[in-house]
Amino acid sequence: MRESPRSPALLAQFISDKKARNSYPSVLVRCEERRRGEKLRCWRAEWSERSEFGVVRREREERERERERERERERERERAGWSRVTMESMQPVVFGASP
Repeated sequence: MRESPRSPALLAQFISDKKARNSYPSVLVRCEERRRGEKLRCWRAEWSERSEFGVVRREREERERERERERERERERERAGWSRVTMESMQPVVFGASP
């Protein structure tokens, strides 16, 4: 269950935060400006909204897809006869390179 703000001023801020959920960073900035307890309450509300709208789940799924794509590229390189070490050793050395 979501904690709701108790004072009218906090309630008004909470409503405007709800409206601003598409600009997530600005909501966090406003949270940072509040007292610690209020900030925590605001953060919890924001987190539950992100969960509610599937943002958290989508972010996790995106990270999993990215890891899977990376593993697929790795397998592709191994099939082509390149190991990761070979690929890295072919990269140009920038620091301490002698002409």
